[in-house]
Amino acid sequence: MQTFNLRLFVFCIIFNIRSIRINSSGYARSSVATVYSRYIIMKVVFLKNVTGVGQVGQIKEVKDGFAMNYLLPRGLASNLTKHNLTMIEAQSKKKERIKSEQEKDKIKLAKKLNGQVFEIKVKADETGSLYDKINKEDLIKYLLDRGYAIGEKEIVLENIIKKIGEYKIKLILAGETVEFKLVINKE
Repeated sequence: MQTFNLRLFVFCIIFNIRSIRINSSGYARSSVATVYSRYIIMKVVFLKNVTGVGQVGQIKEVKDGFAMNYLLPRGLASNLTKHNLTMIEAQSKKKERIKSEQEKDKIKLAKKLNGQVFEIKVKADETGSLYDKINKEDLIKYLLDRGYAIGEKEIVLENIIKKIGEYKIKLILAGETVEFKLVINKE
């Protein structure tokens, strides 16, 4: 029992814990850590993704040995303080603001693209078969050259385009389905 008390004392010094209350059931409580009869639980904030343990910005309770011997020295997490908590809240607000701005931009882009007609000239043989197929990546490059930034997951292309003709391309931007016409002509 003395080694446990010494360990608790050292832990309190390291993490600047001034008061620990011991409950009637033998548990000790503080603002940063919870002490159980055999081990100490710490609250940490994850700075990097740790597989099977936590994601960036997540607050989680872990055993003190795991935190002090693995997470903290490698810079994967830091102990939870008021400063860290305010930083996490500020970062989450910033991420939400950026996400809402991106969603507004996607809605504007959807309104611009809806119903437009684009024409691509490619090399093809006499039967109308293309020498080089057109897939999602080619459409992304083509739209990016025209000033439309589209992600690969936003394009719904049922089949790869292999022949000359007119195709309706569907996009899902900010939850809205948008269609535009793609005309493939021979060079």
